[in-house]
Amino acid sequence: MARRKALPTLVFAVAALLSAPGTALAAEAPAASADQLAAAVTRIVGNDHSAADLALVKTRPEIARHVPVPDGLTISVKADGYALAQGKGASAAAGGAALLAENCAGSIDVGLQQRSMLGNVIWQYIHHVEACSDNVNVTRFLVRRDMARTDGTIEILEQTQNVAGATPAAWTTSMFQRHLKQCLPIIPCTNWYPWIRITLYADHTYTPEGSITT
Repeated sequence: MARRKALPTLVFAVAALLSAPGTALAAEAPAASADQLAAAVTRIVGNDHSAADLALVKTRPEIARHVPVPDGLTISVKADGYALAQGKGASAAAGGAALLAENCAGSIDVGLQQRSMLGNVIWQYIHHVEACSDNVNVTRFLVRRDMARTDGTIEILEQTQNVAGATPAAWTTSMFQRHLKQCLPIIPCTNWYPWIRITLYADHTYTPEGSITT
């Protein structure tokens, strides 16, 4: 008889333990609403976010991979046949320089790329230029164009700036800006206006710069 009573007693003791305060299994936190996610994304895009906003959005990787982070904008340069100018201002002149044969070799590609919260590239904007110089002047542009690559969630819209500086000149510039737009469920629409300016000098050197406006 004593052995028959032991099992019900043990079951009763375990049930009491599980129902006691502080011993219940933790319930899962309720999922964030669409409005909460959208608000967090808006603050992240506007660079007015908290650590809690970042943590919340990262619980939804399918969303986080499309959300740009303020420190995710980087610039890259690929130059073939050109050297990066050192210590030159935009007003640098080639006074006293020897006239050389026109050099039309090479090209420059300057890119701006925006990464997401998960580190993938959302979009990349590229400014390509080819020009000639003779050590006294930048003599002429051969090719100027812009292009964009995206993760498929971005609309590539109108050019907002397309400016070629005068040639021949001791230095000149080429600038492009374009409108990019992203609208996805939950994520509020975001408009970017990346711009890239390349300054070219008579000695076949260059300086790049670029950023975005929203």
